[in-house]
Amino acid sequence: ACAGEWLGRGKSLSISEKNGKLLLEMGPDAPTLALLPESADGAEVWPMRWTAVRLSSVGEPEKQDVLYILELPTPTAPRLLVRRPAHEGIVEFTRSGSEAAAGAGAGTGGGGGG
Repeated sequence: ACAGEWLGRGKSLSISEKNGKLLLEMGPDAPTLALLPESADGAEVWPMRWTAVRLSSVGEPEKQDVLYILELPTPTAPRLLVRRPAHEGIVEFTRSGSEAAAGAGAGTGGGGGG
């Protein structure tokens, strides 16, 4: 549900799934982080929340070192909220593609398909 490209405050982040793990990439100068579901059993509970943690030298998540908390209100929500655990501020990222659709106003008049 959260995989894809996200844009916000002049920054972009990418969430992808590799080898059964969700990975967060915030650019070439930042390390790749693992996303772990906050729910104990990993079940989908909405809003869904993940913690972003560093990966160890062998590629395993370092669960004790939470760097960010991400929240997605619904599976198809166009906005992803990102905050640091000890800070009040929240950065809102918009799903790439939905931002263009929302800001376009006048656009293509295509009619469904299928």
